[in-house]
Amino acid sequence: MMRTRMLLPALLAALFVSGCGDKDEGDGHDMPAMKKPADGMSAVDEAMAGLAAADRAIAKAQKTCPVSGQALGSMGTPLKMQVGDQAVFLCCRSCVKKFESDPQKYLAMTPQGTK
Repeated sequence: MMRTRMLLPALLAALFVSGCGDKDEGDGHDMPAMKKPADGMSAVDEAMAGLAAADRAIAKAQKTCPVSGQALGSMGTPLKMQVGDQAVFLCCRSCVKKFESDPQKYLAMTPQGTK
């Protein structure tokens, strides 16, 4: 009985810190420290504000991370990757390795890759 009481909180904590849950492997993603967004600004808008205006427009059009499927800005400021002359945005550092393993595959999953 005592083990069950100790196991449940440990399992819940493990699930919480596992991140956004990569749809392919569930290897966990970097969770930025949660902070209260500026007045009138959503957390996603605040994260997107960390990008240059031209990059922000591309990221907003892309909407989701091609690796995890998470909304860009939901894990903090998106990371910019280049595939030739095309910019691709990822939700967090945990997606970089998988992206780098097959950048053309992930580029094809974005609006800028379908042009």
